[in-house]
Amino acid sequence: MIKKINYTPYTDYWLECNLNMAASIATSLDDSYKKLMLLNGYNYINFGNSIWWQTLEIRYFKSLYEILLSFSEVRRIEGVDSNNLIPTIKKYIDDNRLIVVAVDSFSLIEESLHYNNTHQIHSWIFSGYDDEKDELYCFADSDRGYGENKVSIENFKRSVVLQTYTDLLELVISDKRQPFVFNLETVCANARSICADIAKISYCNFWKCDKSDYTEDRCYDLTKFVDRQKANIMLMDMLYEQGEIGKHLCEDVKVMCEDTQRGWNLLRMKFLKSWMNRKVPNYEDAQRSAWRCMRKEYDYWRYFIKNSSEI
Repeated sequence: MIKKINYTPYTDYWLECNLNMAASIATSLDDSYKKLMLLNGYNYINFGNSIWWQTLEIRYFKSLYEILLSFSEVRRIEGVDSNNLIPTIKKYIDDNRLIVVAVDSFSLIEESLHYNNTHQIHSWIFSGYDDEKDELYCFADSDRGYGENKVSIENFKRSVVLQTYTDLLELVISDKRQPFVFNLETVCANARSICADIAKISYCNFWKCDKSDYTEDRCYDLTKFVDRQKANIMLMDMLYEQGEIGKHLCEDVKVMCEDTQRGWNLLRMKFLKSWMNRKVPNYEDAQRSAWRCMRKEYDYWRYFIKNSSEI
């Protein structure tokens, strides 16, 4: 028999693990928060020490984290060890309570790039179990993106981490929340901020690092860039459906978003191929490709700002 909690993973697009986990809670409790997830509250930054290590990243506004984290309070679960961990997880699932377990992705999800490849510790919601197949379910990212994944009990036992105070947590739901609303002015203000960031980093070296060691991380970063374009397409549809923008503007910007998305995805696939073959990517070519994508996004946000008052 399969038993699951009454929460749905947020799979519209991938932001990053913690944000998708928090979004899964928020959107399961209040459908209006799907609008928050599409809001263009993000920046591009060159992160790191500009002298010896630097990488291009997308960062979401602090306010997004604050809103999403307000849905739950974190509490440590005491008195659990390897002997009673799985019964404890199942009891929380039976009671529709959110339990978060720290695991090493190296030996957990077979569809993940990390499986039998790299060690990374993640804290994930365990959302269900199947006693007949001896499996657990968890909200996590894999090669298919963020979603609900099956995990064998055997793999789980090899992966679980029970060493520090953050390794086993409960997320206690808060009842202090209101429906989320936003307006066109917010989208335009965020668009101006994105354009300013792109202009500021336009002549930077996006990747300055020990290039042989970070290819996997670049694949994940580029997936975020690809999926942000998907979110921007969905944002245009939502603004049009709400009567905030006209159909012509909606369709024009969507076409430009799709073109930008294709560019990022092509670059992501090149990095992925390099990583799978254990080769160093062509970073000079990647720099040129990334800048073309950034310029295209700059252009469509400027076009959006200029024409957004026309309905």
